[in-house]
Amino acid sequence: MKTSTLALLITITLFLPLPANAEIKYELIDLGTLDRSWSEVQWTEPHCINDSGQIVGYAVFDYQLFAFYYDEGGMVDLGPDSGSGGAFSINNSGEAVGTYSGKAVIFDTSGAGNHFVLGNGSAESINDHGQIVGADQSWNHAIYFVDPLGDRYNVVLGPGAALSINNNGQIVGSSNHHATLFDPTGEGNNVDLGGLGGERSIAHAINDQGQIVGHSTLPETFDWQATLFDPTGGGNNIDMGQGMVYSINERGQIVGTAHFPHYGAALFDPTGSGNNIPLNNLIDPKSGWDLVAAYHINDNGWIVGEGITPDGENHGYLLIPEPATLVLLGLGLLGIRKRRK
Repeated sequence: MKTSTLALLITITLFLPLPANAEIKYELIDLGTLDRSWSEVQWTEPHCINDSGQIVGYAVFDYQLFAFYYDEGGMVDLGPDSGSGGAFSINNSGEAVGTYSGKAVIFDTSGAGNHFVLGNGSAESINDHGQIVGADQSWNHAIYFVDPLGDRYNVVLGPGAALSINNNGQIVGSSNHHATLFDPTGEGNNVDLGGLGGERSIAHAINDQGQIVGHSTLPETFDWQATLFDPTGGGNNIDMGQGMVYSINERGQIVGTAHFPHYGAALFDPTGSGNNIPLNNLIDPKSGWDLVAAYHINDNGWIVGEGITPDGENHGYLLIPEPATLVLLGLGLLGIRKRRK
């Protein structure tokens, strides 16, 4: 079966109504935690997975962040000198970015600590062309990191933070507490994407089709509502229900956390019809896991997020669409599953 056919089948089945006796849809893999003998980990958050299954994120020890990289070889500590920070994005070339000791960096994913400093602040997103966006150290200004030698030539996009850049160079984030499509030239022709009538909104991700997702507040309740934004700024935004959205892939699959009535990891219905799917319903109920949030979905439909293990610990997880063997064979990534048996 061709990969494209598998992708189509996965996309169709994910948004069909689930019968009461629905089959398990995902294989769950426990990503574990960083091993730091001097302190006990509080929780682990994987933030991004590329199409090769490489994952970056951070673990929290004593309320400080410590970046990690994960592949079939296991979890790599990206702060061997105990420098604090987090890894937030990894592209399909395996380039990972984030923040380390107050600097925006391209991480050395070997764990040797030879990180490439881009300037002060945080690098939040890197696309497949190596273009990087983020924010300054105080998160007062969105930054396009075009100068790899320091701060001098980096482009200030406006107040706020840039959170995602797609392969077409389109940048989204938040400015003046509103979801924003930033002008990459820095000339200030930014597009206010509005929200759902409340005072605040934030755009977390944009795919290559220009679809933008995030969340917005309502004027009556101030609750966060998952939002598919009108990229023109015309205000035709779609309310996808109570919750927060963090990622959209090239097939338009959207993940985050939603209220069911308790908050949990979710796949969102992009039509706004309310047919959001709890990811906890799509894993083996015997696993004992509670999937709290989904932070990223790659173009193969693989999802990473944070959950609570049967032992009550907060670990990162990876979800692989079932039938896992067929999908992995089609994508040439069978090695990861074998190593997790």
